Amino acid sequence: ISLIMHATFAYVLAKRDLKGLNLIIIYIMIPWFFSGGMIPEYLLIKRLGLINTYWSLTIPSAISFGNLLLVRNYIRSLPESLSESARLDGASELQILIRIIVPLSVPILAAIGLFEGVGLWNQYFKVILYIYDSKKMTFQVVLRSLVLESAVPEQTSGIVMEVTDNVKMAMTFVGMLPILIVYPFIQKHFTKGIIVGSIKG
Repeated sequence: ISLIMHATFAYVLAKRDLKGLNLIIIYIMIPWFFSGGMIPEYLLIKRLGLINTYWSLTIPSAISFGNLLLVRNYIRSLPESLSESARLDGASELQILIRIIVPLSVPILAAIGLFEGVGLWNQYFKVILYIYDSKKMTFQVVLRSLVLESAVPEQTSGIVMEVTDNVKMAMTFVGMLPILIVYPFIQKHFTKGIIVGSIKG
């Protein structure tokens, strides 16, 4: 969801001839600097019926203004002649985005995907704020309860079982494992995407 939103929105903002471009950027930049706060966000999530669902964790943080600027600047660094030649061949804007822009933007999208993935994987506060069902708790919440409380109730009998240091270390390693597995595949795109996205444009 995050990559789709970043790619499509950044593609629109990358157009230099877009009418009202500066106003649009200012409009989306204001909430980035001045957040409504925790209580209005909670009331909005509750009004939308997203409480106790994973959507409450993913949708509000699906797009970030800082990452959006990185993707926009990267797309602007691509040769405009590619898009123009595709338009002359009769391609629509959606076809240009999917067949030309996205394949060429793999480095920056991989970097943004890593940012968003790590952020969601390590999310803790919003989980305890929006998720009530213990079966839906994310790994980080369970890991924190194990490490800090050093005890976990057994589901069947209700007996509290002591968690040893070895189990804590093993759980901590498991928490890092997904990022350690994904990062080597993204590393070759990571530096290129960030440097080009932050300098050019």
